[in-house]
Amino acid sequence: MLEALVTLLIISIGMMSVLKLLTTSLQEISNVQYRAQAVLMASGLIAEMWTIDHSIKNLKEQYAKESAAGYKKFLGQAMKKLPGVSDTINQPAIDIKDDGKIVINMQWQAAGEATVHKIVFVTKINE
Repeated sequence: MLEALVTLLIISIGMMSVLKLLTTSLQEISNVQYRAQAVLMASGLIAEMWTIDHSIKNLKEQYAKESAAGYKKFLGQAMKKLPGVSDTINQPAIDIKDDGKIVINMQWQAAGEATVHKIVFVTKINE
C-alpha cells in the first residue's frame, strides 16, 4: 500500500512538471509570434521609407514625430498586431539621425506578463 502511494506521488510530480513545461512552451510560442510580427512591421516600414522621397528631412517629417502621419499609421498597426501597445504605453519609437541612420524600437507586453519584450532595428538610408 505504501509503495503504491509513493508511486502515485512520483507520477503526480512528474505530471506537474510536464504541465509546467507545456505552459512555458506555449508562452514562448506566443512571444516568438509577436517578435516575428514586430520584425515584419519594422521591415515593412523601412521598405516604405525607401519607396517615398527618402531625404532625411522628409523622413523626419513623416516618421520622427508622434504627430507625423507616417508615425501614426505605424502606431496604429502596432496597436492592432502587438499586445500591450497603445498611444501611451509601449508605443514604438523611430529615431532618424542626420546621417541617415534609422533606429526603430518596438516593445510589447502580453496580458498577464510582467516582462516588456523589446526589439531594436537599425538601418541606414542614403539620400
